Amino acid sequence: MVTEIALGLQACVQLGRLRDEGRAAPEAVSMLKRNSCAKALAVARAARDLLGANGVCDEFQVVRHMLNLEAVSTYEGTHDIHALILGRAITGIAAFAPDTAGTPRGQRGDTAGTAGDTKGTAGDKAPAPQG
Repeated sequence: MVTEIALGLQACVQLGRLRDEGRAAPEAVSMLKRNSCAKALAVARAARDLLGANGVCDEFQVVRHMLNLEAVSTYEGTHDIHALILGRAITGIAAFAPDTAGTPRGQRGDTAGTAGDTKGTAGDKAPAPQG
């Protein structure tokens, strides 16, 4: 456990230095985050196992850290997201759509709510009955 923690810390220090110098690739950040999150969870699980029944007691705090890491892994999907980023860097093929969250409507490539979309507007009303 101590070895994995030390290796992770050294990798973070080295990547921080590279970023300060403007020489760090964005993919290196994803690689380190993916690896660090996986190792943190593995270390927390090993610590829980090492303590036996005490590993799940509040007194030793191990289970709190492990559950926090499990929760983050579950709702963020950190490992999977960084795997997609790394896959794109290695293959050049994106496995996910580009972000359009901040793009104004009509510039996204969709026509919802623009002049090209008549669904649900006056353009698709039935003609008034002739009487």
